[in-house]
Order: sequence, then C-alpha cells, then structure tokens
Amino acid sequence: MSTIQKGTYRHYKGHLYEVTGTARHSETLEDMVIYKALYGDFGIWMRPLKMFLEDIDVNGKNQKRFEFVENESSKEIHTDALQSDYKLFETTSDEVEILEDKLDKFNIEQLSFVGDMKIKKNYIIKNKTGDIIAGIRGCFYLEECLFISMFFIDEDKRKQGLGSILLQTIEEQAKSMNIRLIHLDTFDFQAKGFYIKHGYEVFGVLDDCPKGHKRYYMKKVL
Repeated sequence: MSTIQKGTYRHYKGHLYEVTGTARHSETLEDMVIYKALYGDFGIWMRPLKMFLEDIDVNGKNQKRFEFVENESSKEIHTDALQSDYKLFETTSDEVEILEDKLDKFNIEQLSFVGDMKIKKNYIIKNKTGDIIAGIRGCFYLEECLFISMFFIDEDKRKQGLGSILLQTIEEQAKSMNIRLIHLDTFDFQAKGFYIKHGYEVFGVLDDCPKGHKRYYMKKVL
C-alpha cells in the first residue's frame, strides 16, 4: 500500500486538513487518503491518494490540490499549573486558524446563524509605478457588522482625499451587503478627527493605552 506523510495540508481553496492515514478500497483496492477538516464541523473525509496528491490547473496556474504545510513546531511552555494530561504551547499560525474556526462554529451555534461567519475585503491604492501607498482592511461578519481592522496612508500622501476614497469604498460595499453597523478603533495620535468628520462617533475610551495615550472605540450606524 502506498503511503503519504501524515500532518497538516492546505487545500488550494485555503482550508486546512489533517491527514491521519491511508486505507484501501475494499472493491477496487485503490489506495485512499483519510483526512479530517480543521474547520467547521471537523468532518472526516476520504479521497483517492492519486487525486489527493495530483496537480491541478487553477486559473491557468499549475498547483497541488493539497499542499503539505511545513512542520512548524509549537513551542512548549513548561508550567506546574496544568494537570499531567495537558501541556501549554506557544501556538503556530496554523493552530490559530484551528482555534478561530472552533470559535466561529461556537458563535454560529449560539446565534442560530446561517451564512458566512466572516468575509474579508481589503482595498489598496497604488501609484503610477505600482507602489502601495494606502490601504484599508475590513472584516464583514454575521451579515450585519463590519470591523475595520487596518487603515493606513503614506505620510506624504495624506490630505489628498485618498483616505476618504478608501473609507467610502468600503462603506459602499457594506451598504451593498446590508451591513448596519461599522466599528473600529484608533489611537489619539492617529485618525479620530478624520473618522468623526465621516460620521463616526466614540462609544468607548481606553486610557493609558499605551501610557499617556488614549485608544478610542468608534462606530457608525448605516
């Protein structure tokens, strides 16, 4: 029977899976891969080994259907606070994705929600030479809210209306998706005044974050 390296693989569409072993089809004797989804309901799947390992064409680019994720090892943190059955680790990026998927699954169950938990959309502005000079990152979630997690403009390109264009672009996208609430946070040395100018209001303030500064939490109802 053919074998395959066990471990984490990334499907060409982005999701992670854990290969746990191989099996043989009882009728055709074809070698099969057994693997578990590391997201959603964490279902167990089986696919022909040849198909699992094959290269496919994606938008004119040849790539693997499943790409083995490099063995990025977790760093164990020794502590006497845990029972002997458990160990504490500093997580890898792939392990964080597993946790996020588990949290999304829990949230969906609590809200009886049907649909995409999160949809991420980002916009950038480039100059004539193709350099990125500004950008905004948004996470649309629960089909009702938008969190703007990042917004930046090169210092020498500010006060030219680029920020307004980016903010209006993502707001128009929010309206088209029937989003009702946008929220974000900004420090006192960043863009609080800019957001107020565009209809945002402060609903919370965190003092001394960092020391001597304030962090403002802002929202806009569409």
